[in-house]
Amino acid sequence: MDRLIKEVLKVKPNADPYIVRAILWTLSETQASFAREWLSGNELAQSNADALGLPNLSKTSQEREAEALKNIQQILNLVSYYNPVVICFDEIDVKNTFSEDGLPTELVIADLVKRLHDTLEHSELSRGIVIITVMLPVTWTQKINEIQDGTPDRISKYTGRKPIDLRYIDSESLVELVTLWLKDFYTISNLLPPHKIYPFEESKLREYGKGRPTVREALKWCAENFKVKGEILPQDPFERFEIALKREKEVNILDYLDEKNNSLIVDALRFAFQTLKGQILDGETSTGEKLQQVIIDDVVEIEPKSKNQGWINFKIIGKEKDKIFKIGVSVLQYSHGRAVGAGMWRLIEYKTFDITRGCLVRSKNKEKMIFQNWDSYGYLKKLVEELGGEHVDLKLDEVKPLIDLYSIYQQRDNYKLNDEQLLDFCQPITRNNPLLLEILSNPSGQIDGDTIEGEELLNDFLNPSIIEETDDSDDLTELYN
Repeated sequence: MDRLIKEVLKVKPNADPYIVRAILWTLSETQASFAREWLSGNELAQSNADALGLPNLSKTSQEREAEALKNIQQILNLVSYYNPVVICFDEIDVKNTFSEDGLPTELVIADLVKRLHDTLEHSELSRGIVIITVMLPVTWTQKINEIQDGTPDRISKYTGRKPIDLRYIDSESLVELVTLWLKDFYTISNLLPPHKIYPFEESKLREYGKGRPTVREALKWCAENFKVKGEILPQDPFERFEIALKREKEVNILDYLDEKNNSLIVDALRFAFQTLKGQILDGETSTGEKLQQVIIDDVVEIEPKSKNQGWINFKIIGKEKDKIFKIGVSVLQYSHGRAVGAGMWRLIEYKTFDITRGCLVRSKNKEKMIFQNWDSYGYLKKLVEELGGEHVDLKLDEVKPLIDLYSIYQQRDNYKLNDEQLLDFCQPITRNNPLLLEILSNPSGQIDGDTIEGEELLNDFLNPSIIEETDDSDDLTELYN
């Protein structure tokens, strides 16, 4: 306590140390009420005064009033050094209320304002003190303005003895009032409303304003009708992104890797690679391979479209150690052999589609095995062993975060996020995603034996629907795109 008092007195050497001590005691849960009594000029029990370290002198009524006024001046001088102070005396012309000396309330307050004006310190370091008095027009013209000791000049110093006329609310001013109050509310609460007067509708505010209510009536009406129908988001864009990400993580669809979600996986991968454009990637894949200064320059569509028919989903253009690469990515989660074959034979046509490497993205599990009697097997063998292409395993735990990000991208307007913000927020996730890094990494040059089924005759007998007919035509395009 003593150290705090010394620090305050360094800044305000003329401050009364007892006043400073009493103010600090108001921060105590147990002693605050005694400190306030002392600051009001009232006498304390000696034990309480001793506990607070404050003098406790007996005073007459007039001495207490003088002491209280002195305390108020000291408090205002101290507080105004750190923050602006606004004092408002509202409705000073209360009827039939008088001081002990028989003076009406409005004259007592007018005298107090004059004393505060004349005795408060004026310092360049002060944040300022504003004193506002609110009264009826007749009180000003017939009472306050008739005082001859300069009181009217002090009370209306800013306006030059010309009172500010308070008017009833109308449609326009009600909208302005609600906008002002809600702006402060949302700023303090760190929230971003859908619009500036949310949850109110401007038409309803204007309609209510036609009744010319008082400000108090208008605010009461607003409080009674403040009913939130939608969602109020945080002002911080990253906090909004975190809310969106948390919600997407909670979405649990068991069949993400099913062929019916093939296009969703494609869109999620394309968006994820878009977030990495211009980034230097040097992370480590799930298989332990280290990327060597890989930079993605662009993610583009495959040309010619008439021959591709959408089977190679997109092309990643970039550089690895200044060596240009063009990776054609094809997601083929289909179970039907002809569909897999339609995508695979295009993936090995490097010259036709201007790619330097083909990348098949397909789950390496029993449901997605490639049978050796399929044409797809021959295409895969050529892709991996001859052309330096790759078969990347599509795993749920690696692709789900990318689907979450793509879903947020689709809902970005709902979360008040622009494209630039999304790119910044997504990059820490995408640049370390094992699936993306594996697609960009150098292929192993070997086919994973676990992804190939060799018992052709038995499987063909048990599953005749999976027999692949050799056909390089595009008659399946509409079915699978």
